Amino acid sequence: MFVPRASLDDPLPIGYSHGALETLVEIPIYLGRILWLALPVVLAGAAHMGVVSADIAPWLKIPLDGGAIFRGKRVFGNNKTVRGLLAMALFTALFFQLQSILYERFEWARSASFFDYTLPGRIWSPIAAGAVYGLGYALAELPNSLVKRRLGIGAGREATGVLRWIFLVVDQGDSVLGCLLAILLFWRMPWHVFVSTLAVCTGLHLALNALLYAARLRRRPV
Repeated sequence: MFVPRASLDDPLPIGYSHGALETLVEIPIYLGRILWLALPVVLAGAAHMGVVSADIAPWLKIPLDGGAIFRGKRVFGNNKTVRGLLAMALFTALFFQLQSILYERFEWARSASFFDYTLPGRIWSPIAAGAVYGLGYALAELPNSLVKRRLGIGAGREATGVLRWIFLVVDQGDSVLGCLLAILLFWRMPWHVFVSTLAVCTGLHLALNALLYAARLRRRPV
């Protein structure tokens, strides 16, 4: 189990006092640590979109629902595939392992991290923790897809009216929430990190999707 760099009993990461942040200087440091925490899955998401764009390993484009029908509609649809699940797990594991290597070698990486990758006795290796992290991202999107199919919203399609704005947020926040829940398996995350990361990374997810759309690696901007 990874632990915060100070100790498991300290609810704030090293460099912070108990309670509110004391200075404005600490805010960008805190935000930087959130982005560092999110970086493996962000890079994995970009790598996955590259795999999709180049149609790498097309034999793995097997729908996770196996084409199953529930109440007259597909369970998840064709866009949720074995390839996507494996790609997110693999790429996130690799980038998380890279973070661990950087943590061991460079002070700036240790300063950027919320937790210690190297403490002896942990039960998760960085590669295994990263794979679980990536799976959390991919699996958390499935309930949203299930609901959309029940509402008659096809895979890759946008909702209309009020539902469009609801799913605009849910589409970005579900995977972030899944990542955070997965991280809880190997790091006892302080509540303030959970909440702030959920908010910041949902916004980041929106921005990243817009960039991927601009780079023609994504069909829709959100």
